[in-house]
Amino acid sequence: MSLELYNLDRIAQKLVLDYRDKKDVLNESHKMRTTATYGLERFWGEHIRLLTNGDKNATDKNKGSYWKATWQAFVKLMKDAGVEVPKGDVQPKDTKAIQETAQ
Repeated sequence: MSLELYNLDRIAQKLVLDYRDKKDVLNESHKMRTTATYGLERFWGEHIRLLTNGDKNATDKNKGSYWKATWQAFVKLMKDAGVEVPKGDVQPKDTKAIQETAQ
């Protein structure tokens, strides 16, 4: 049996460092830990909710960008492990594409 290292700590650290100077974004990493237990579709869709927030304020856009980057890192990690996960690159207002990806 070979040991495959996926560098989870390094990936998570890079995400935090990339977003740590953006207001109120680091709290999202704590939410991520609990959200993942509810299902990947919720984990994936969080960026869409934040990017389409009616206020469209800078804080929500930063949070949305963080969640999207986190999902993209997850997709790459899973691909490296041999599991294909949809990238989820959809427009936030494209309901049909969102539903298809979530399925």
